[in-house]
Amino acid sequence: MAAIPPDYDTDPERWAGHDPGWLVDGDVHEMVAREIENRDLSPVLDVGSGKGRLGGLLPERWPWVGVDSSSAQLRGPQPGPVVRGDAAALPFCDGSFGAVAALWMLYHLEDPILAVAEARRLLIPGGVFFACPSSRESDPELTSGYPPSPFDAEDAPGIVCSVFGSSSTEVLTGTAL
Repeated sequence: MAAIPPDYDTDPERWAGHDPGWLVDGDVHEMVAREIENRDLSPVLDVGSGKGRLGGLLPERWPWVGVDSSSAQLRGPQPGPVVRGDAAALPFCDGSFGAVAALWMLYHLEDPILAVAEARRLLIPGGVFFACPSSRESDPELTSGYPPSPFDAEDAPGIVCSVFGSSSTEVLTGTAL
């Protein structure tokens, strides 16, 4: 399976012109932010953070760090410090974060297991990893001529379980968060 090529740097206008109107009831960012706050998970590492949407939804001064491979995505105001980096080799110490989020981004990686393993390495005991993939059945970015993704909703639970173990993995779908 091939990764879906990120074009944030090569075609920034595609993302700059994104119409947020499709977010009728929000998306997973709001649900994950609520869950982070409810569970008091701190600090938060947002891998593939883009413009910092997750950090902007957390309460003011909530410890949040964004990481993205795209310099275009990291430009401009952010809700906290940001680092340009590789999701499979993150520049942080083991056990540094209460939550690691990888929302709508693991399908861009050739080997998402490496990024999931990095997330596990960075979590404190009792920390939570949040991942949100697209579905190959309904997401236009994955269904309109792209090859199968290395991380989609159909395969994501198995990939995460292969790193975290099935007994410590909870799969939530839809609005279950």
